[in-house]
Amino acid sequence: MFLVTIIIPCYNQGQFLQETLVSVYHQTYTDWECIIVNDGSPDSTEEIALDWCKKDSRFIYFKKENGGLSSARNAGLQLSKGDYIQFLDSDDLLAPDKLFFSVKLFDVDTTLDVVITDYNMLDIKNSQIKPPVYNISNVHFNFDTIVNQWDIDFTIPIHCALFKKSSMGNLQFNEILKAKEDWLFWIQFFKKSYNVTFINQQLVSYRLHEKSMTQSASYMVESQSLALVLIKEELSTAQYEAFLLKRLNFYKQKYLDNAFKYSNLKNSLTYRFALKVKSVFKNLGLLPIVKIILQKFRN
Repeated sequence: MFLVTIIIPCYNQGQFLQETLVSVYHQTYTDWECIIVNDGSPDSTEEIALDWCKKDSRFIYFKKENGGLSSARNAGLQLSKGDYIQFLDSDDLLAPDKLFFSVKLFDVDTTLDVVITDYNMLDIKNSQIKPPVYNISNVHFNFDTIVNQWDIDFTIPIHCALFKKSSMGNLQFNEILKAKEDWLFWIQFFKKSYNVTFINQQLVSYRLHEKSMTQSASYMVESQSLALVLIKEELSTAQYEAFLLKRLNFYKQKYLDNAFKYSNLKNSLTYRFALKVKSVFKNLGLLPIVKIILQKFRN
């Protein structure tokens, strides 16, 4: 059997951690280690984690100073001993057969580098299980679609994937990004044309709640702006121009949609995001590129 390393970064999600670890414990595939990374959390995370470590030696606890989600995941990667890597946020859940079905596919096809499964949404406020935000069952996962269609046609929650560790090499999450770090990670992973397969079953659950990082509009706007800049390093000049053109076209349409819906545009998320993107590009000397692309767009 192959060892799977499950990496769970934790910061102030103690109220959900217990249920998350239960979902790990109930995996039908039993050859795993679960590294719980306490990212300087002042809540009940440590108590819950240490209790599970006493119950089952497969749970491993590591405490560090607060450095953000990417930093915590990278710390888990440094400690991992597994042949495969499963990322799992401390408020999300794995279905019992998630690891079993994923590892089975790796056994059948040894050329695979990542197995992706479908997911559902847990709405805590309304106590409902909802379908995913995006239908990823028809997505052709490759470098081009990850770059150009992310956040437009689909996203992939990181816990949907089981990665072959040898395929990841030294790849880590960019610690400058406090959100959208998964987008850049996927781009860098698929840059090497990795072999991927998809399991059309909802084997993971993404939890929606008020403390979720994705519920903070300003946080996500700032991170997405920075991600647009960092992605430049992964693309050729022509690819980056085409990428920005598609994004600007998308944001323009959203802006027009908001203009139709709202009278006060300056309070809209799209408007604030556009201002943030402009500011970041200007500070990094990329505004001339954007102006050239905008001119092409006008023509």
